[in-house]
Amino acid sequence: MSFAKAIQRHAACPAADIPGDTLRGVLHGYFEAHPEARTYVLDERGAVRKHVAVFVNDTLVLDRDQLSDAIAADDRVTVKHSQEVRHDAHHGMGRNPQGPVPRRRR
Repeated sequence: MSFAKAIQRHAACPAADIPGDTLRGVLHGYFEAHPEARTYVLDERGAVRKHVAVFVNDTLVLDRDQLSDAIAADDRVTVKHSQEVRHDAHHGMGRNPQGPVPRRRR
């Protein structure tokens, strides 16, 4: 699990390998070790905040409330600030040369 630099400016959140079967499990494990990052990423209901974007293997997570996306042992979870995502898309960064990356379904 890793966090973009824009997030790291607001909360200490070093990269870490966190086991879990779902995104919620991985995030819960991470926030147990780094509780200061939780309030920046999740709201009081435990949903991803509007200014945060979460990716699993470069695919945007759409289930921002239940965080039910399945996670495999070799999956990469990345947390970014929403403005970073818009900036990257605008400047062609992270584009898939084979076309758009399909979004994960809820």
